[in-house]
Amino acid sequence: MNIIDVSTICEPWGINIKETKKLSDRALLLITVNGEKFVLKVKGNVQKTENENNLLRYIKSNSLNVQIPLPNKHGDTIVTHNEISYCLYNFIEGETVCAADSLKNPFIPGLLGETLALLHIIMEKADVSNFIEKNLYNMVSQYALKEIIKVDTGEDVQFIVKTMGAEFQKRIESLPKQLIHRDAHIFNFIFKGYSLSGVIDFEIAEINVRIFDLCYCCTSVLNEVFSDLSAREDWFRFVNEMLDKYNQLNPLTDCEKNSIWHVMLCIQLIFMAYFSNNRPLYKSNKAMLMWIYENKKKITDDIFLSNWD
Repeated sequence: MNIIDVSTICEPWGINIKETKKLSDRALLLITVNGEKFVLKVKGNVQKTENENNLLRYIKSNSLNVQIPLPNKHGDTIVTHNEISYCLYNFIEGETVCAADSLKNPFIPGLLGETLALLHIIMEKADVSNFIEKNLYNMVSQYALKEIIKVDTGEDVQFIVKTMGAEFQKRIESLPKQLIHRDAHIFNFIFKGYSLSGVIDFEIAEINVRIFDLCYCCTSVLNEVFSDLSAREDWFRFVNEMLDKYNQLNPLTDCEKNSIWHVMLCIQLIFMAYFSNNRPLYKSNKAMLMWIYENKKKITDDIFLSNWD
């Protein structure tokens, strides 16, 4: 997207763009001639975008900082240019923290646990009438496993497949559900100093297993440091501290506490399926799956329940 297109898209907001910086394939940081900062995002379905924008305003009204859509001079928050929809958002000052640093910084696990706890408390009371409800077990059994078996018939995969039986299904489907972020990757949390300044990217928010957000945040960190064996050991402490802080503010059920390992497996299987046509990424996610599987005792017994009442 060139500066002319950006200026045309942003004209209804009356801002004069000086420079842009790519944040992702779908987001640009805009800096105006006055030094103001905004984020321009490519959006998809208009109705889904409106649902997301309403959710963001609701979360913001409950004192948790998120990027909210800014209305233009016509009162609209969504504009279309060349048949593509866009929204302009306020910029949250701060920076993301890489996974390695999040393991070393003693404040990060607690901040993440606290933020997710508060976010879930707020989102539990949000209007969910226009959000899709997903069945995590069905995502694994009806999508992930079928895609994996197409490209991998090894005995190790078959062994994992056998794990996903009736008992596993009953456990997953009995977990509490609510509206969740669904993309609680470590890079979607913005930090400033020793505090968390905001949460971003709610595009795929949905009704699903509550602890999915917690497990995904944990596995996103593990994925970034997996090649470092010492960092893997630090990861156990990170996860314990994050979940402990979450539990203090928004108590987990016994079933949730005992299902962290199971949901992590689900997440890894979904990623393996997603990357089934990308051999290097498939292999790295499979290695993580097997490592999580082999560390069941440490995850379910030695870490998560050891310090909790």
